[in-house]
Parts: sequence; structure tokens; C-alpha cells
Amino acid sequence: YGADRPVHNKNVIKDIPVILALNKIDLLTPTMRKSVNHDMLIEWAWNECKRFRFEPHAIITICARTGYNVPLLLDTAIKAVPIRTSLKRHPNLTTAQRFRDIYIIGTTNVGK
Repeated sequence: YGADRPVHNKNVIKDIPVILALNKIDLLTPTMRKSVNHDMLIEWAWNECKRFRFEPHAIITICARTGYNVPLLLDTAIKAVPIRTSLKRHPNLTTAQRFRDIYIIGTTNVGK
């Protein structure tokens, strides 16, 4: 999509929760950290999503290299993806087998 073209995620990926992970948060310089915090980045990302009519389930700042907020990202993803089948009907399935697939999409060489 172009910079001015809206993303209509309700039509493209209907009923699929999208979690926006802002990676490389560790690249903020000490000077930048004094004036920009994680809440400000998340607020900016929400505003950009609204501008393009994109409605993510959540926005999380992470650092894949250090692991910062990666557990929160995984926990959010697992909670956002509905259970495919009940444990009562299929008691032999592991937790991972009961959940829908989770896909990670991003630009090449950015720490997916």
C-alpha cells in the first residue's frame, strides 16, 4: 500500500487479531530516551494506524535482540488467538496444538 492509501484490515483479514510489534526499541540513543518513551511511541503508532484505518489488536514495543517485552508479545499473541478446540473434547492435544497458527510478518533482516 502507498503512504496515502488506507488499509482496510476488516476486509483483508477479517476476524484475525493483528499485533503490531515495534522492534529495535534498543536503538533509541540515550538522548532520544530522555525525550521519547515507550508510551509516546505506542501512541504515535496508534495514531498512524487510525490514520490508515488499520485496527491492530495491540501495539507492543520490543527488542528481539535483548528479549525486551518478547514474553509480553508472546503472551498477548497466545491470548489473542482463539482456541481451536476444547480440551474436554480432545484431552490428548497439547496447548500448542489447540491454538490457531500464529504468523510473524515483517521486513527482511529486522529481527523477526
